[in-house]
Amino acid sequence: MSSKAGQKSVRIAAALTAAVAGLAGAAVVASLLLGYRGARQASDTLQDARAAATLEQTASHLLSGVDGIVGLAQALRLRVDEGRLTPATPAFADAVAVLMTAVPQATRLQVATPGRVTRWSGIDPYHPTQLLLDPEMPGPTDVPRWLPPTLDPLTQQPEIAFETPLRHGGQALGRLTVTLTLNQLSIFLRDLPRPAGQVPFILYGRDLVVAHPSLAGRALTGLPTRALLAAPSLEAFPALWMEPEHAIGRVRLADGTIAAWRTMNAGTEEPWVIGSYYQGDLIADQRAGLLVLAALGAIILLIAIGAAWLLSARFARPVEALAEAARQIAADGPDADVQLQPSGLRELQAAGEAFFDDAARLG
Repeated sequence: MSSKAGQKSVRIAAALTAAVAGLAGAAVVASLLLGYRGARQASDTLQDARAAATLEQTASHLLSGVDGIVGLAQALRLRVDEGRLTPATPAFADAVAVLMTAVPQATRLQVATPGRVTRWSGIDPYHPTQLLLDPEMPGPTDVPRWLPPTLDPLTQQPEIAFETPLRHGGQALGRLTVTLTLNQLSIFLRDLPRPAGQVPFILYGRDLVVAHPSLAGRALTGLPTRALLAAPSLEAFPALWMEPEHAIGRVRLADGTIAAWRTMNAGTEEPWVIGSYYQGDLIADQRAGLLVLAALGAIILLIAIGAAWLLSARFARPVEALAEAARQIAADGPDADVQLQPSGLRELQAAGEAFFDDAARLG
């Protein structure tokens, strides 16, 4: 049987090299895909862990900051209720100065009594200012509470405040308010230790921004909203706030930002939303590892191609020698002087010896 004229053929060395290189390449690609998948899964796990850690730190920081405010107001209220202090007296002013020095996060304390409003500044609590006003006195059902964010009527700076009535013997003596500016709370939040890339924030209700690192040191002329803050990730934050208290919500926004939040009831009209977002994909944190994996894959592929070429050459040499011997016998007859060189490969050696034995018998 003769081969067809013009039929294309491939050298055995090239065929074996291509086959081995293809297998090696498939193994490298599979390794890269598995590595990427593992990095993605690790990234999602890391995102959840970082979000939970940041939320916990933010909540603890918020509570530690406001607990001092509440403690300051309640300490003064208790002393007035017990008759140890009376508003609008030097002893009361001295007590306020001492307590405000111990609670540096309080930016202002104000006591409204009939016909007068006295204000202490956190910067200089020993020199209060007085305003001749006629503020509304607390009613019998008024209780200590947090007030919604508002603007200071004098400085027009946004602030939050804790208010408590002052009574003695059932008689309303005044109203005490301790305030904390959103700027100051944002400074606390900015300095909060947190995982790299995480940006914490605090909202009041669905829209008002109580604290955000970008508000620290920023002069504000109104109550900051998500839109006013001009933080794309915060502005695009979903209106899914009202999760059960302490339950963590998590979502990936259209721009790739990972956002997480939880609500906390602070006794205000609207709940506080404590959240954090990560701008970017945490897979970037592992990009160097993926690049190293790709480089190793390329090196392995090159080594595999080289090894495949050497191995295929070892297989191809005895086969080509046998083919050359067949051509010489076909040209010169069975008496052609052809020597079969040992190939070192048992099967090919046996095939060569059988071929020469058949050629000898034909001669």
